[in-house]
Amino acid sequence: MKVTVRQSFLEEENIQSDTIISAILRSRNILDFNEFLSPKSPINYTLLDFGFDNDSVKRLVELILSAFESNKKIVVYTDYDADGITGGAILWETLHLLGFNTVPYVPNRKTEGYGFSEIGLKKVKELHDPGLIISVDHGITAIKQIQYAKSLGMPVVVTDHHHKQDRVPEDAELIFHIPTLSGSATAYFVAKELFDQVLKIKNFKLVLDQKKLAVLEDHFKNDYVALSCIGTVADLVSLTGRSRGVVFHGLKSISTSSRPGIKKLIQASNIAEKSITTYDIGFLIAPRINAVGRIDDALDALRLLCTTSLQRAQDLALKVSDLNTKRQEMVLESVEKAVKKIDSQNTVPKVIILEDKLWHEGIIGLIAAKILEKYYRPVIIMTSSEGIYKASVRSIPGFHITNFLGEFKDLLLGYGGHEAAAGFSILQENLDIFKNRLSDIAKVRIPDSLLERNILVDVELDTNSLSLSLFEELKKLEPWGIGNTRPLFLSKVKLSEPFYMGKEKKHVKFKIQEGNNKNTQNLEAVFFNGSSQIEGLDFSNSVYVIYNLDKNEWNGKVRMQAIIKYILHLAVNIKRGII
Repeated sequence: MKVTVRQSFLEEENIQSDTIISAILRSRNILDFNEFLSPKSPINYTLLDFGFDNDSVKRLVELILSAFESNKKIVVYTDYDADGITGGAILWETLHLLGFNTVPYVPNRKTEGYGFSEIGLKKVKELHDPGLIISVDHGITAIKQIQYAKSLGMPVVVTDHHHKQDRVPEDAELIFHIPTLSGSATAYFVAKELFDQVLKIKNFKLVLDQKKLAVLEDHFKNDYVALSCIGTVADLVSLTGRSRGVVFHGLKSISTSSRPGIKKLIQASNIAEKSITTYDIGFLIAPRINAVGRIDDALDALRLLCTTSLQRAQDLALKVSDLNTKRQEMVLESVEKAVKKIDSQNTVPKVIILEDKLWHEGIIGLIAAKILEKYYRPVIIMTSSEGIYKASVRSIPGFHITNFLGEFKDLLLGYGGHEAAAGFSILQENLDIFKNRLSDIAKVRIPDSLLERNILVDVELDTNSLSLSLFEELKKLEPWGIGNTRPLFLSKVKLSEPFYMGKEKKHVKFKIQEGNNKNTQNLEAVFFNGSSQIEGLDFSNSVYVIYNLDKNEWNGKVRMQAIIKYILHLAVNIKRGII
Protein backbone atom coordinates (compact mmCIF):
# COMPACT_ATOMS: atom_id res chain seq x y z
CA MET A 1 0.00 0.00 0.00
CA LYS A 2 1.16 3.49 -0.82
CA VAL A 3 -0.17 6.95 -0.09
CA THR A 4 -0.18 9.91 -2.45
CA VAL A 5 -0.77 13.33 -0.87
CA ARG A 6 -2.06 16.03 -3.18
CA GLN A 7 -1.30 18.97 -0.89
CA SER A 8 0.67 19.10 2.37
CA PHE A 9 0.30 21.99 4.80
CA LEU A 10 2.63 20.68 7.50
CA GLU A 11 5.03 23.60 7.06
CA GLU A 12 2.31 26.22 7.44
CA GLU A 13 0.65 27.60 10.56
CA ASN A 14 -2.84 29.03 11.08
CA ILE A 15 -4.20 27.61 7.86
CA GLN A 16 -7.59 29.09 6.99
CA SER A 17 -10.50 26.92 5.89
CA ASP A 18 -10.81 28.69 2.53
CA THR A 19 -7.14 27.91 1.79
CA ILE A 20 -7.80 24.21 2.34
CA ILE A 21 -10.99 24.30 0.23
CA SER A 22 -9.20 26.07 -2.62
CA ALA A 23 -6.40 23.50 -2.56
CA ILE A 24 -8.91 20.65 -2.78
CA LEU A 25 -10.73 22.24 -5.71
CA ARG A 26 -7.53 23.00 -7.63
CA SER A 27 -6.18 19.49 -7.12
CA ARG A 28 -9.38 18.18 -8.70
CA ASN A 29 -8.88 20.39 -11.76
CA ILE A 30 -11.88 22.52 -10.86
CA LEU A 31 -11.16 25.97 -12.26
CA ASP A 32 -14.55 27.67 -12.04
CA PHE A 33 -15.24 27.60 -8.31
CA ASN A 34 -18.55 29.45 -8.58
CA GLU A 35 -19.95 27.11 -11.23
CA PHE A 36 -18.86 24.10 -9.19
CA LEU A 37 -20.39 25.36 -5.95
CA SER A 38 -23.60 26.54 -7.64
CA PRO A 39 -24.09 24.41 -10.76
CA LYS A 40 -26.88 25.18 -13.18
CA SER A 41 -29.95 22.99 -13.24
CA PRO A 42 -30.20 20.67 -16.26
CA ILE A 43 -33.39 22.51 -17.21
CA ASN A 44 -31.07 25.24 -18.56
CA TYR A 45 -29.40 23.00 -21.16
CA THR A 46 -30.51 21.51 -24.47
CA LEU A 47 -29.10 18.85 -26.78
CA LEU A 48 -27.35 21.64 -28.68
CA ASP A 49 -25.17 22.24 -25.62
CA PHE A 50 -23.83 18.70 -26.03
CA GLY A 51 -22.74 19.19 -29.62
CA PHE A 52 -25.83 18.01 -31.50
CA ASP A 53 -27.15 20.16 -34.31
CA ASN A 54 -30.61 21.42 -35.23
CA ASP A 55 -30.87 18.88 -38.05
CA SER A 56 -30.60 15.98 -35.58
CA VAL A 57 -33.26 17.51 -33.36
CA LYS A 58 -35.52 18.17 -36.36
CA ARG A 59 -35.06 14.58 -37.56
CA LEU A 60 -35.94 13.23 -34.11
CA VAL A 61 -39.23 15.13 -34.11
CA GLU A 62 -39.98 13.93 -37.65
CA LEU A 63 -39.52 10.29 -36.60
CA ILE A 64 -41.79 10.73 -33.59
CA LEU A 65 -44.50 12.45 -35.64
CA SER A 66 -44.22 9.85 -38.42
CA ALA A 67 -45.02 7.09 -35.94
CA PHE A 68 -47.91 9.15 -34.59
CA GLU A 69 -49.40 9.92 -37.99
CA SER A 70 -49.19 6.28 -39.09
CA ASN A 71 -50.86 5.21 -35.83
CA LYS A 72 -47.80 3.17 -34.87
CA LYS A 73 -46.44 2.57 -31.40
CA ILE A 74 -43.18 4.00 -30.12
CA VAL A 75 -41.25 1.48 -28.04
CA VAL A 76 -38.88 2.80 -25.38
CA TYR A 77 -36.41 -0.11 -25.17
CA THR A 78 -34.51 0.42 -21.92
CA ASP A 79 -31.80 -1.36 -20.00
CA TYR A 80 -32.74 -3.23 -16.81
CA ASP A 81 -30.42 -1.51 -14.32
CA ALA A 82 -31.23 1.57 -12.22
CA ASP A 83 -29.76 3.93 -14.82
CA GLY A 84 -31.75 2.39 -17.65
CA ILE A 85 -34.97 2.10 -15.65
CA THR A 86 -34.91 5.73 -14.48
CA GLY A 87 -34.08 6.94 -17.99
CA GLY A 88 -36.76 4.71 -19.45
CA ALA A 89 -39.30 6.09 -16.99
CA ILE A 90 -38.45 9.66 -18.06
CA LEU A 91 -38.63 9.05 -21.80
CA TRP A 92 -41.65 6.76 -21.80
CA GLU A 93 -43.67 9.00 -19.49
CA THR A 94 -42.81 12.10 -21.54
CA LEU A 95 -44.08 10.49 -24.74
CA HIS A 96 -47.13 9.12 -22.93
CA LEU A 97 -48.14 12.48 -21.45
CA LEU A 98 -47.60 14.16 -24.82
CA GLY A 99 -50.25 11.82 -26.19
CA PHE A 100 -48.14 9.39 -28.21
CA ASN A 101 -48.96 5.70 -28.42
CA THR A 102 -45.94 4.38 -26.54
CA VAL A 103 -44.94 1.35 -24.48
CA PRO A 104 -41.81 0.55 -22.46
CA TYR A 105 -39.85 -2.62 -23.11
CA VAL A 106 -37.27 -4.01 -20.69
CA PRO A 107 -35.36 -7.11 -21.81
CA ASN A 108 -35.16 -10.21 -19.67
CA ARG A 109 -31.60 -10.44 -18.36
CA LYS A 110 -31.45 -14.23 -18.52
CA THR A 111 -33.16 -14.97 -21.84
CA GLU A 112 -32.29 -11.82 -23.82
CA GLY A 113 -29.18 -10.38 -22.18
CA TYR A 114 -28.07 -6.76 -22.08
CA GLY A 115 -29.52 -4.23 -24.51
CA PHE A 116 -30.78 -5.08 -27.96
CA SER A 117 -30.89 -8.74 -28.96
CA GLU A 118 -32.46 -10.51 -31.90
CA ILE A 119 -34.71 -12.38 -29.46
CA GLY A 120 -35.88 -9.13 -27.87
CA LEU A 121 -36.33 -7.28 -31.15
CA LYS A 122 -38.31 -10.15 -32.63
CA LYS A 123 -40.52 -10.13 -29.53
CA VAL A 124 -41.04 -6.36 -29.83
CA LYS A 125 -42.03 -6.80 -33.49
CA GLU A 126 -44.56 -9.51 -32.63
CA LEU A 127 -46.04 -7.69 -29.64
CA HIS A 128 -46.08 -4.09 -30.86
CA ASP A 129 -44.99 -3.77 -34.51
CA PRO A 130 -43.66 -0.30 -33.66
CA GLY A 131 -43.08 2.62 -35.97
CA LEU A 132 -40.04 3.60 -33.91
CA ILE A 133 -37.78 2.17 -31.21
CA ILE A 134 -35.82 4.48 -28.90
CA SER A 135 -33.12 2.90 -26.79
CA VAL A 136 -32.20 4.07 -23.31
CA ASP A 137 -28.77 3.34 -21.82
CA HIS A 138 -27.65 0.98 -24.57
CA GLY A 139 -27.29 0.61 -28.33
CA ILE A 140 -24.00 2.35 -29.13
CA THR A 141 -22.34 -1.04 -29.82
CA ALA A 142 -25.41 -2.85 -31.22
CA ILE A 143 -24.40 -2.78 -34.89
CA LYS A 144 -25.81 -6.17 -35.94
CA GLN A 145 -28.88 -5.88 -33.75
CA ILE A 146 -29.93 -2.50 -35.15
CA GLN A 147 -29.31 -3.81 -38.65
CA TYR A 148 -31.67 -6.66 -37.78
CA ALA A 149 -34.29 -4.23 -36.44
CA LYS A 150 -34.10 -2.25 -39.67
CA SER A 151 -34.64 -5.44 -41.67
CA LEU A 152 -37.86 -5.97 -39.68
CA GLY A 153 -39.03 -2.47 -40.57
CA MET A 154 -38.37 -0.95 -37.15
CA PRO A 155 -36.32 2.28 -37.24
CA VAL A 156 -34.12 2.83 -34.18
CA VAL A 157 -32.94 5.95 -32.35
CA VAL A 158 -30.07 5.32 -29.93
CA THR A 159 -29.62 7.22 -26.67
CA ASP A 160 -26.59 5.95 -24.76
CA HIS A 161 -23.52 6.95 -22.78
CA HIS A 162 -21.39 3.81 -22.85
CA HIS A 163 -17.90 3.55 -24.32
CA LYS A 164 -17.95 3.93 -28.11
CA GLN A 165 -16.06 1.24 -30.03
CA ASP A 166 -14.38 1.42 -33.43
CA ARG A 167 -17.71 1.51 -35.27
CA VAL A 168 -21.16 2.81 -34.41
CA PRO A 169 -24.49 1.47 -35.71
CA GLU A 170 -24.78 3.01 -39.15
CA ASP A 171 -28.33 1.66 -39.52
CA ALA A 172 -29.58 3.72 -36.60
CA GLU A 173 -31.72 6.67 -37.65
CA LEU A 174 -30.08 8.88 -35.02
CA ILE A 175 -27.54 8.44 -32.25
CA PHE A 176 -27.53 10.64 -29.16
CA HIS A 177 -24.36 9.55 -27.42
CA ILE A 178 -23.25 11.62 -24.40
CA PRO A 179 -20.40 9.82 -22.56
CA THR A 180 -20.08 12.54 -19.90
CA LEU A 181 -23.60 11.82 -18.65
CA SER A 182 -25.46 8.78 -17.39
CA GLY A 183 -27.94 6.93 -19.57
CA SER A 184 -30.80 8.43 -17.58
CA ALA A 185 -29.48 11.99 -17.96
CA THR A 186 -29.01 11.43 -21.70
CA ALA A 187 -32.63 10.27 -21.86
CA TYR A 188 -33.65 13.36 -19.86
CA PHE A 189 -32.18 15.75 -22.42
CA VAL A 190 -33.64 13.83 -25.36
CA ALA A 191 -37.06 13.81 -23.69
CA LYS A 192 -36.83 17.50 -22.81
CA GLU A 193 -35.88 18.34 -26.40
CA LEU A 194 -38.92 16.43 -27.66
CA PHE A 195 -41.14 18.26 -25.21
CA ASP A 196 -39.76 21.66 -26.19
CA GLN A 197 -40.00 20.98 -29.93
CA VAL A 198 -43.46 19.41 -29.94
CA LEU A 199 -44.84 22.48 -28.17
CA LYS A 200 -43.71 24.56 -31.16
CA ILE A 201 -45.84 22.58 -33.63
CA LYS A 202 -49.05 24.57 -33.94
CA ASN A 203 -51.32 21.92 -35.42
CA PHE A 204 -50.11 19.26 -33.00
CA LYS A 205 -50.33 21.57 -30.03
CA LEU A 206 -54.12 21.76 -30.50
CA VAL A 207 -54.55 18.08 -29.57
CA LEU A 208 -52.32 18.18 -26.49
CA ASP A 209 -53.81 17.93 -23.03
CA GLN A 210 -52.98 21.24 -21.35
CA LYS A 211 -53.09 19.78 -17.84
CA LYS A 212 -50.61 17.10 -18.82
CA LEU A 213 -48.37 19.71 -20.40
CA ALA A 214 -48.28 21.62 -17.12
CA VAL A 215 -47.44 18.39 -15.31
CA LEU A 216 -44.63 17.69 -17.76
CA GLU A 217 -43.21 21.17 -17.39
CA ASP A 218 -42.99 20.63 -13.64
CA HIS A 219 -41.51 17.15 -14.08
CA PHE A 220 -38.60 18.46 -16.12
CA LYS A 221 -37.82 20.93 -13.35
CA ASN A 222 -38.20 18.40 -10.53
CA ASP A 223 -39.17 14.72 -10.79
CA TYR A 224 -37.22 13.95 -13.96
CA VAL A 225 -34.13 15.61 -12.52
CA ALA A 226 -34.62 13.41 -9.44
CA LEU A 227 -34.84 10.26 -11.58
CA SER A 228 -31.76 11.31 -13.58
CA CYS A 229 -29.95 11.88 -10.30
CA ILE A 230 -30.74 8.34 -9.13
CA GLY A 231 -29.51 6.86 -12.41
CA THR A 232 -26.35 8.97 -12.42
CA VAL A 233 -25.32 8.00 -8.91
CA ALA A 234 -26.29 4.36 -9.43
CA ASP A 235 -24.16 4.09 -12.57
CA LEU A 236 -21.08 5.62 -10.90
CA VAL A 237 -20.85 8.51 -13.35
CA SER A 238 -18.30 11.20 -12.49
CA LEU A 239 -20.02 13.99 -10.54
CA THR A 240 -18.31 16.77 -12.46
CA GLY A 241 -19.50 19.17 -15.13
CA ARG A 242 -23.17 18.87 -16.05
CA SER A 243 -23.55 15.54 -14.27
CA ARG A 244 -22.80 17.39 -11.06
CA GLY A 245 -25.68 19.74 -11.85
CA VAL A 246 -28.00 16.77 -12.39
CA VAL A 247 -27.16 15.32 -8.98
CA PHE A 248 -26.87 18.65 -7.13
CA HIS A 249 -30.40 19.66 -8.12
CA GLY A 250 -31.75 16.10 -8.25
CA LEU A 251 -31.03 15.50 -4.56
CA LYS A 252 -33.19 18.48 -3.66
CA SER A 253 -35.97 17.23 -5.92
CA ILE A 254 -35.87 13.72 -4.45
CA SER A 255 -36.33 15.02 -0.93
CA THR A 256 -39.38 17.08 -1.91
CA SER A 257 -40.89 14.82 -4.58
CA SER A 258 -44.55 13.84 -4.31
CA ARG A 259 -44.11 11.06 -6.90
CA PRO A 260 -45.52 7.91 -5.25
CA GLY A 261 -42.71 5.64 -6.40
CA ILE A 262 -39.95 7.90 -5.08
CA LYS A 263 -41.80 8.52 -1.79
CA LYS A 264 -42.38 4.81 -1.16
CA LEU A 265 -38.82 3.88 -2.11
CA ILE A 266 -37.55 6.41 0.42
CA GLN A 267 -39.91 5.05 3.08
CA ALA A 268 -38.87 1.44 2.33
CA SER A 269 -35.24 2.52 2.72
CA ASN A 270 -35.99 4.02 6.17
CA ILE A 271 -34.66 7.45 5.22
CA ALA A 272 -37.93 9.39 5.04
CA GLU A 273 -37.02 11.83 7.81
CA LYS A 274 -33.69 13.06 6.42
CA SER A 275 -32.20 14.93 3.51
CA ILE A 276 -31.30 12.41 0.82
CA THR A 277 -27.60 12.04 -0.02
CA THR A 278 -25.63 10.26 -2.70
CA TYR A 279 -24.87 7.59 -0.10
CA ASP A 280 -28.60 6.96 0.35
CA ILE A 281 -29.05 6.58 -3.39
CA GLY A 282 -25.98 4.42 -3.93
CA PHE A 283 -26.52 2.03 -1.03
CA LEU A 284 -30.26 2.10 -0.28
CA ILE A 285 -32.41 3.38 -3.16
CA ALA A 286 -30.59 2.25 -6.33
CA PRO A 287 -29.90 -1.31 -5.08
CA ARG A 288 -33.65 -1.80 -4.65
CA ILE A 289 -34.27 -0.73 -8.26
CA ASN A 290 -31.37 -2.84 -9.48
CA ALA A 291 -32.50 -5.92 -7.55
CA VAL A 292 -35.64 -6.24 -9.68
CA GLY A 293 -33.69 -6.46 -12.93
CA ARG A 294 -31.09 -8.74 -11.40
CA ILE A 295 -33.39 -11.52 -10.21
CA ASP A 296 -36.93 -10.73 -11.44
CA ASP A 297 -38.86 -8.72 -14.05
CA ALA A 298 -37.32 -5.24 -14.27
CA LEU A 299 -40.51 -3.80 -15.72
CA ASP A 300 -41.87 -3.74 -12.17
CA ALA A 301 -39.18 -1.21 -11.24
CA LEU A 302 -40.32 1.05 -14.05
CA ARG A 303 -43.94 0.60 -12.96
CA LEU A 304 -42.93 1.63 -9.45
CA LEU A 305 -41.37 4.87 -10.68
CA CYS A 306 -44.26 5.78 -12.97
CA THR A 307 -47.38 4.76 -11.04
CA THR A 308 -49.67 7.52 -9.80
CA SER A 309 -51.21 5.23 -7.17
CA LEU A 310 -49.79 5.36 -3.64
CA GLN A 311 -51.09 1.87 -2.89
CA ARG A 312 -49.55 0.43 -6.06
CA ALA A 313 -46.28 2.19 -5.22
CA GLN A 314 -46.42 0.80 -1.68
CA ASP A 315 -46.92 -2.76 -2.94
CA LEU A 316 -44.13 -2.49 -5.50
CA ALA A 317 -41.73 -0.81 -3.05
CA LEU A 318 -42.22 -3.71 -0.63
CA LYS A 319 -41.62 -6.16 -3.46
CA VAL A 320 -38.36 -4.55 -4.58
CA SER A 321 -37.16 -4.36 -0.96
CA ASP A 322 -37.80 -8.08 -0.50
CA LEU A 323 -35.95 -8.80 -3.74
CA ASN A 324 -33.07 -6.65 -2.57
CA THR A 325 -32.79 -8.64 0.66
CA LYS A 326 -32.77 -11.86 -1.35
CA ARG A 327 -30.12 -10.38 -3.64
CA GLN A 328 -27.92 -9.45 -0.67
CA GLU A 329 -28.07 -13.01 0.66
CA MET A 330 -27.20 -14.44 -2.76
CA VAL A 331 -24.20 -12.12 -3.13
CA LEU A 332 -22.87 -12.91 0.35
CA GLU A 333 -23.00 -16.65 -0.29
CA SER A 334 -21.46 -16.34 -3.77
CA VAL A 335 -18.62 -14.05 -2.62
CA GLU A 336 -17.68 -16.48 0.13
CA LYS A 337 -17.49 -19.23 -2.48
CA ALA A 338 -15.41 -17.05 -4.81
CA VAL A 339 -12.93 -16.13 -2.05
CA LYS A 340 -12.40 -19.81 -1.24
CA LYS A 341 -11.63 -20.50 -4.91
CA ILE A 342 -9.07 -17.70 -5.05
CA ASP A 343 -7.41 -18.53 -1.74
CA SER A 344 -7.03 -22.16 -2.78
CA GLN A 345 -4.67 -21.07 -5.60
CA ASN A 346 -0.95 -20.79 -5.06
CA THR A 347 -0.87 -17.19 -6.29
CA VAL A 348 -3.45 -14.56 -7.11
CA PRO A 349 -3.25 -13.82 -10.88
CA LYS A 350 -3.01 -10.29 -12.23
CA VAL A 351 -6.52 -10.67 -13.61
CA ILE A 352 -8.82 -12.86 -11.54
CA ILE A 353 -11.10 -15.06 -13.66
CA LEU A 354 -13.73 -17.22 -11.98
CA GLU A 355 -16.70 -19.09 -13.37
CA ASP A 356 -19.53 -21.03 -11.77
CA LYS A 357 -22.71 -22.26 -13.43
CA LEU A 358 -24.62 -21.80 -10.18
CA TRP A 359 -23.92 -18.09 -9.89
CA HIS A 360 -26.99 -16.07 -10.84
CA GLU A 361 -26.32 -13.92 -13.89
CA GLY A 362 -27.92 -10.94 -12.21
CA ILE A 363 -25.37 -10.74 -9.40
CA ILE A 364 -22.06 -11.54 -11.08
CA GLY A 365 -21.25 -7.83 -11.35
CA LEU A 366 -21.72 -7.45 -7.61
CA ILE A 367 -19.49 -10.46 -6.97
CA ALA A 368 -16.83 -8.93 -9.21
CA ALA A 369 -16.98 -5.63 -7.32
CA LYS A 370 -16.57 -7.36 -3.94
CA ILE A 371 -13.63 -9.44 -5.18
CA LEU A 372 -11.91 -6.37 -6.64
CA GLU A 373 -12.33 -4.58 -3.31
CA LYS A 374 -10.66 -7.44 -1.47
CA TYR A 375 -7.81 -8.30 -3.88
CA TYR A 376 -7.35 -5.01 -5.79
CA ARG A 377 -6.93 -6.29 -9.32
CA PRO A 378 -9.15 -6.64 -12.40
CA VAL A 379 -11.84 -9.28 -11.94
CA ILE A 380 -13.89 -11.31 -14.41
CA ILE A 381 -16.83 -13.27 -13.00
CA MET A 382 -18.68 -15.63 -15.32
CA THR A 383 -21.68 -17.89 -15.35
CA SER A 384 -22.89 -20.11 -18.16
CA SER A 385 -25.97 -21.51 -19.80
CA GLU A 386 -26.34 -23.66 -22.92
CA GLY A 387 -22.71 -23.31 -23.96
CA ILE A 388 -22.50 -19.53 -23.62
CA TYR A 389 -20.56 -17.82 -20.83
CA LYS A 390 -21.68 -14.37 -19.71
CA ALA A 391 -19.20 -12.24 -17.80
CA SER A 392 -19.18 -9.13 -15.69
CA VAL A 393 -15.88 -7.30 -15.30
CA ARG A 394 -14.55 -4.71 -12.84
CA SER A 395 -11.17 -2.98 -13.03
CA ILE A 396 -8.76 -0.88 -11.00
CA PRO A 397 -7.81 2.77 -11.65
CA GLY A 398 -5.38 3.12 -14.54
CA PHE A 399 -6.49 0.02 -16.43
CA HIS A 400 -9.24 0.67 -19.02
CA ILE A 401 -10.98 -2.68 -19.03
CA THR A 402 -13.27 -2.10 -22.03
CA ASN A 403 -10.35 -1.09 -24.25
CA PHE A 404 -8.51 -4.18 -22.99
CA LEU A 405 -11.42 -6.45 -23.91
CA GLY A 406 -11.30 -4.98 -27.40
CA GLU A 407 -8.09 -6.94 -27.95
CA PHE A 408 -10.09 -10.16 -27.67
CA LYS A 409 -13.08 -9.22 -29.81
CA ASP A 410 -12.25 -12.01 -32.27
CA LEU A 411 -13.14 -14.47 -29.49
CA LEU A 412 -16.12 -12.67 -27.95
CA LEU A 413 -19.74 -12.72 -29.02
CA GLY A 414 -20.03 -9.14 -27.82
CA TYR A 415 -18.68 -6.74 -25.23
CA GLY A 416 -19.13 -3.21 -23.92
CA GLY A 417 -18.86 -0.97 -20.92
CA HIS A 418 -16.76 1.79 -19.36
CA GLU A 419 -13.21 2.30 -18.16
CA ALA A 420 -13.86 0.59 -14.82
CA ALA A 421 -16.68 -1.85 -15.63
CA ALA A 422 -17.71 -3.98 -18.58
CA GLY A 423 -19.48 -7.13 -19.67
CA PHE A 424 -19.07 -9.69 -22.41
CA SER A 425 -20.27 -13.06 -23.65
CA ILE A 426 -18.23 -15.90 -25.12
CA LEU A 427 -18.80 -19.40 -26.47
CA GLN A 428 -17.58 -22.21 -24.24
CA GLU A 429 -15.34 -23.49 -27.03
CA ASN A 430 -13.37 -20.21 -26.98
CA LEU A 431 -13.08 -19.89 -23.22
CA ASP A 432 -9.73 -21.63 -22.66
CA ILE A 433 -8.11 -19.76 -25.56
CA PHE A 434 -9.43 -16.48 -24.11
CA LYS A 435 -8.17 -17.23 -20.60
CA ASN A 436 -4.71 -18.28 -21.74
CA ARG A 437 -4.25 -15.32 -24.06
CA LEU A 438 -5.58 -12.89 -21.44
CA SER A 439 -3.21 -14.27 -18.81
CA ASP A 440 -0.20 -13.90 -21.10
CA ILE A 441 -1.08 -10.33 -22.10
CA ALA A 442 -1.92 -9.30 -18.53
CA LYS A 443 1.53 -10.35 -17.30
CA VAL A 444 3.07 -7.85 -19.70
CA ARG A 445 0.40 -5.14 -19.70
CA ILE A 446 -0.21 -4.87 -15.95
CA PRO A 447 2.90 -3.92 -13.93
CA ASP A 448 3.08 -4.94 -10.28
CA SER A 449 3.06 -1.27 -9.29
CA LEU A 450 -0.47 -0.89 -10.71
CA LEU A 451 -1.69 -3.63 -8.38
CA GLU A 452 -0.43 -1.84 -5.29
CA ARG A 453 -3.36 -0.10 -3.65
CA ASN A 454 -2.79 3.66 -3.80
CA ILE A 455 -4.66 5.86 -1.33
CA LEU A 456 -5.10 9.34 -2.74
CA VAL A 457 -5.18 11.88 0.11
CA ASP A 458 -6.42 15.39 -0.52
CA VAL A 459 -4.69 17.24 2.32
CA GLU A 460 -2.01 16.50 4.92
CA LEU A 461 -2.16 18.76 7.97
CA ASP A 462 -1.80 18.93 11.70
CA THR A 463 -5.02 18.26 13.57
CA ASN A 464 -4.79 21.76 15.10
CA SER A 465 -6.00 23.06 11.74
CA LEU A 466 -9.27 21.13 12.00
CA SER A 467 -12.42 22.96 13.01
CA LEU A 468 -16.19 22.81 12.74
CA SER A 469 -16.03 25.77 10.35
CA LEU A 470 -13.81 23.70 8.02
CA PHE A 471 -16.37 20.88 8.13
CA GLU A 472 -19.17 23.29 7.23
CA GLU A 473 -17.11 24.72 4.35
CA LEU A 474 -16.43 21.20 3.07
CA LYS A 475 -20.17 20.51 2.92
CA LYS A 476 -20.42 23.16 0.21
CA LEU A 477 -18.48 20.79 -2.08
CA GLU A 478 -21.22 18.16 -1.91
CA PRO A 479 -22.60 16.03 -3.47
CA TRP A 480 -19.84 13.46 -3.02
CA GLY A 481 -19.31 10.67 -5.51
CA ILE A 482 -17.12 9.47 -8.35
CA GLY A 483 -14.92 12.35 -9.52
CA ASN A 484 -15.69 14.33 -6.37
CA THR A 485 -15.07 12.01 -3.46
CA ARG A 486 -15.37 13.06 0.16
CA PRO A 487 -12.00 14.68 0.99
CA LEU A 488 -9.44 12.50 2.74
CA PHE A 489 -7.06 13.99 5.30
CA LEU A 490 -3.74 12.65 6.59
CA SER A 491 -2.30 13.47 10.02
CA LYS A 492 0.46 12.10 12.20
CA VAL A 493 -1.05 11.51 15.65
CA LYS A 494 -1.04 9.52 18.86
CA LEU A 495 -4.18 7.58 19.63
CA SER A 496 -5.68 6.72 22.97
CA GLU A 497 -6.36 3.13 23.94
CA PRO A 498 -9.30 1.88 21.85
CA PHE A 499 -12.88 1.68 23.06
CA TYR A 500 -14.75 -1.10 21.25
CA MET A 501 -18.34 -0.55 20.19
CA GLY A 502 -21.23 -2.48 18.69
CA LYS A 503 -22.79 -5.83 19.43
CA GLU A 504 -19.82 -7.71 18.00
CA LYS A 505 -17.25 -5.07 19.04
CA LYS A 506 -16.25 -4.47 15.41
CA HIS A 507 -16.16 -0.68 15.68
CA VAL A 508 -13.51 1.31 17.54
CA LYS A 509 -13.45 4.77 19.10
CA PHE A 510 -10.29 6.73 19.99
CA LYS A 511 -9.22 10.07 21.26
CA ILE A 512 -6.57 11.70 19.11
CA GLN A 513 -4.26 12.71 21.95
CA GLU A 514 -1.84 14.83 20.00
CA GLY A 515 -0.73 15.77 16.54
CA ASN A 516 2.49 17.44 15.51
CA ASN A 517 1.61 20.23 17.94
CA LYS A 518 1.41 19.52 21.68
CA ASN A 519 -1.60 21.84 21.99
CA THR A 520 -3.88 19.70 19.88
CA GLN A 521 -7.30 19.43 21.43
CA ASN A 522 -8.63 15.97 22.11
CA LEU A 523 -10.43 14.98 18.93
CA GLU A 524 -12.78 12.03 18.82
CA ALA A 525 -12.13 9.45 16.10
CA VAL A 526 -14.28 6.51 15.04
CA PHE A 527 -13.03 3.54 13.01
CA PHE A 528 -16.00 1.53 11.72
CA ASN A 529 -15.23 -2.17 11.25
CA GLY A 530 -11.69 -1.37 12.35
CA SER A 531 -11.20 -3.82 15.21
CA SER A 532 -9.48 -6.44 13.05
CA GLN A 533 -7.16 -3.82 11.53
CA ILE A 534 -5.67 -2.53 14.78
CA GLU A 535 -4.50 -5.83 16.19
CA GLY A 536 -0.92 -5.48 17.43
CA LEU A 537 -0.93 -1.69 17.13
CA ASP A 538 1.43 0.00 19.62
CA PHE A 539 -0.50 2.95 21.03
CA SER A 540 2.56 4.42 22.68
CA ASN A 541 3.92 5.43 19.26
CA SER A 542 2.66 7.90 16.69
CA VAL A 543 0.86 6.64 13.62
CA TYR A 544 -0.61 8.09 10.45
CA VAL A 545 -4.39 8.27 10.26
CA ILE A 546 -6.29 8.82 7.05
CA TYR A 547 -9.78 10.11 7.68
CA ASN A 548 -12.85 12.08 6.65
CA LEU A 549 -14.30 14.87 8.73
CA ASP A 550 -17.74 14.61 10.26
CA LYS A 551 -19.61 16.11 13.17
CA ASN A 552 -21.31 14.41 16.09
CA GLU A 553 -24.46 15.91 17.59
CA TRP A 554 -25.45 14.47 20.96
CA ASN A 555 -27.45 15.89 23.86
CA GLY A 556 -27.44 19.34 22.32
CA LYS A 557 -23.66 19.39 21.90
CA VAL A 558 -21.96 19.54 18.51
CA ARG A 559 -18.39 18.40 18.14
CA MET A 560 -16.22 17.48 15.21
CA GLN A 561 -14.97 13.95 14.79
CA ALA A 562 -12.69 12.05 12.46
CA ILE A 563 -14.01 9.00 10.61
CA ILE A 564 -10.90 6.88 10.22
CA LYS A 565 -10.40 4.96 6.99
CA TYR A 566 -6.85 3.71 7.55
CA ILE A 567 -4.32 3.58 10.37
CA LEU A 568 -0.77 3.24 9.00
CA HIS A 569 2.68 2.83 10.50
CA LEU A 570 5.12 5.68 9.96
CA ALA A 571 7.12 3.52 7.55
CA VAL A 572 4.37 3.66 4.94
CA ASN A 573 5.40 4.89 1.48
CA ILE A 574 4.08 8.46 1.16
CA LYS A 575 4.49 10.56 -1.96
CA ARG A 576 3.92 14.26 -1.33
CA GLY A 577 3.40 17.10 -3.75
CA ILE A 578 0.84 19.23 -5.51
CA ILE A 579 -0.94 17.02 -8.01
